[in-house]
Amino acid sequence: MTGDDKLKVKILSSKPISPKDRIANAALSLFIRYGFEGASIAQIVKASAVSKGAFYHYYVSKAQIHGEVVEAYFLAPFAELNLKKLAKQSPKKAKNTLRNYFTQQITNGQDNLPQSPLRLRAFLFDSFIHLPGFDKKFAKNYKQIIKALSLSLAGSTTANKKTKQQAKKILVQIEGELLLNSILALNNSSTDSKNT
Repeated sequence: MTGDDKLKVKILSSKPISPKDRIANAALSLFIRYGFEGASIAQIVKASAVSKGAFYHYYVSKAQIHGEVVEAYFLAPFAELNLKKLAKQSPKKAKNTLRNYFTQQITNGQDNLPQSPLRLRAFLFDSFIHLPGFDKKFAKNYKQIIKALSLSLAGSTTANKKTKQQAKKILVQIEGELLLNSILALNNSSTDSKNT
């Protein structure tokens, strides 16, 4: 995907979006909510308010749109993270940069989607199952982040085993905090709804 073909997998509330982007947004929402197996082309067509013919004009199958949406939502944003800059930051600043990056990835401009970060995680793991090779691409990006963070921790142009282990621990901490916050927010929202 390049140029105009790139999916804009974000809800644009005030600007009109193309039928292809409406289809992509609807598919994203449904894949997050129901998984690949649970979402149907008929549901995507209905949710995007396009004809079945319009769907097939842009996509040949549910698998194709799934692959493109996953690419746009989970892989493309890694390009926004400047790893060379991250590697040169102080460890404290690098940690904050990564915390902000991963927090943003959870929301990804999807304020209008009724999904929780837990559903996003489920969608991610569902994609590992249904998209051959996606897990390797995703892991490659994490390895690059670990390398850049370990260089930051080492304060030099070379990292060692110890700094790589520290970098992994930091990523586990950041991801774990985000997951825990999601669980606690889910628990709080269900408690709040019971109290009203």
